[in-house]
Amino acid sequence: MSRRKVIKPLNPWETANSGNVQERYIRPSFTLFQHPAFTALKPGARIVYLTMIMVAAGKNEFTFSRACYAGEYGLSHNIVCNAIPDLVKAGFIQVKRSGKNTRTPNIYRFVSTWKGKYKPP
Repeated sequence: MSRRKVIKPLNPWETANSGNVQERYIRPSFTLFQHPAFTALKPGARIVYLTMIMVAAGKNEFTFSRACYAGEYGLSHNIVCNAIPDLVKAGFIQVKRSGKNTRTPNIYRFVSTWKGKYKPP
């Protein structure tokens, strides 16, 4: 017999909805926020990374188009364009396929190389 999923409602300060049930949410851990590789990122890169986690919805590979980050999440194009190279250099994401020549969204992949021995930039 399988176990029932227990859905814990979100606290009122964790959501903007009047109801406490969300279809989509992220679960960043305390250790992520305390890791030296994450704290070394600029604040804009941290927000972009957390937004990417939201957009990926649990998948390892995802697209992050301008319509998505500007339209749905209100991030400016400059912040995202500056943050992506920082996230790649720090080992948080990898560009799997660039859509520059084909005018298609890039495909990104989460990587865990930032968890290795941290070397300050």
